[in-house]
Amino acid sequence: MTRRVIKYLQVPRTERDDAWRERFFRAIPTAALVVGSPQLLTGPDGFEYVVLRTPKPPQRFAPRTLAQISIECTSRGRGAVLDPEPGSAAWVFRYGDLWSLRAHGGFVGDGVEPLEAQVIPSGRRRLQRETEFLVGAPSAHLFPSWARRVVGSYLRSHMGVRDPRVALVMDFAMRPTRSLAFNVYRDDQEDAAAFDLAMQRLASWYLPPGLGILSLGRDSDGSLQTKL
Repeated sequence: MTRRVIKYLQVPRTERDDAWRERFFRAIPTAALVVGSPQLLTGPDGFEYVVLRTPKPPQRFAPRTLAQISIECTSRGRGAVLDPEPGSAAWVFRYGDLWSLRAHGGFVGDGVEPLEAQVIPSGRRRLQRETEFLVGAPSAHLFPSWARRVVGSYLRSHMGVRDPRVALVMDFAMRPTRSLAFNVYRDDQEDAAAFDLAMQRLASWYLPPGLGILSLGRDSDGSLQTKL
C-alpha cells in the first residue's frame, strides 16, 4: 500500500479526480508511514496535527499506519498531515476524517446518508418552528465516547459551555438528515461573529461526513440531556 500511496501522490493535483480520491483513500489507511520529527505541528487553522511522512528508500523506520495513528489523534483532538512543507502538504486529514476512519474504517462516515450528503458540514443550521423533526440521544456508534470528550473540551474552552450537552436531531427534509445539537446559544455570546466562527470550526473540522450541526433554540433545552 505504501508504494501505491507514493505513486498516487505523484499525480498532479489538477488530475486528481473522484476515482483518484477513491484509490488514495483505500490505500492510505494501511500504508506504512513515518512519524515526523517534530511529531506535532500547529496548522494555519490553529488546530494541532500529527506529522506523517512517506518513507524514502533505503530509509529504516518504525512503520505506523494512519489507521493506528487515528486512535491517538481522535482521543486527543488532533488531525494528521502527510508530508507537510512550508505552505503546503501532500494531504491534510481533519479530526472528522480520522473520526470516520477510526469508527467506520473509511472516510465517508457510517454510510447511512446518501452519497450526495457525504460532504463536510460547513456551519450551523437552525430549524424553523414549523419543521417536523425527531430528537433523541445519539448512540455510541454515531457519537463515540472518545469523540464526545474531545467535542466537549472544545465547547468548554472555546465557547464557554460549563456543562456541555448534546442531542441527536433527525430531519428527513435536510441533508444530512442527522445533526448534533449542543446547549450553546448565539444570544448568550457577547461577540456574535466569534460565536459563528467557533460553530463553523466545530462543524467543518471536528465532525465526520454525513453528520451535521444545528441550533435548536433555548426553548428546546430540555431535549439536551446527554452530557459530554
